[in-house]
Amino acid sequence: LKIKFAVELGQPHLFPEYSEKVIASNAYDYVLGSAHKMKEGKDFGEILYSADNVSFYCEKYLDELRSLAQWNQFDCIGHLDLIKRYASKFKVKADLMDYRERLEEILKTIISNGKGIEVNTSGLRQSAEECLPGLDIIRLYRQLGGEIITVGSYAHIARDVGQGIREAIELIQHAGFKYLTVYTGRQP
Repeated sequence: LKIKFAVELGQPHLFPEYSEKVIASNAYDYVLGSAHKMKEGKDFGEILYSADNVSFYCEKYLDELRSLAQWNQFDCIGHLDLIKRYASKFKVKADLMDYRERLEEILKTIISNGKGIEVNTSGLRQSAEECLPGLDIIRLYRQLGGEIITVGSYAHIARDVGQGIREAIELIQHAGFKYLTVYTGRQP
């Protein structure tokens, strides 16, 4: 069993000096960057999603992903279409592929910076009922030249550790990947 030293930084692009200090003061193997909140401070998980407002919040979420990708101090971006998890609680579909041009811009930034994406299995245990991101985004990332891909179970409780990993690996293979990326000392 190999135990790595890692951190997930939520919206580190909104607090760059603090986030960079956290990274510099620890010998992490892996740094996951993610977006949970808007720059105004509202959490995407606190929205009452509806067919009328989902497009607005998808655009806001993409704004945060773009800023995060441009910040570029992480190794991978976590659960790239997290908004899908929250909207699905309200039986509303939030599909970032509907904003393909903006999504491609973000993925191209990640790729050109030598960074990657995480496939997060938590959606399998929740109302989204699929990994975050799903197959379409993983496949698009691969088609654009993305090579760095990791898997996480987003376990906030012990029984969720490792849940859905096999399904995520199958999904990644189906998207055309031949390997996963593992980090040591922030090197893939």
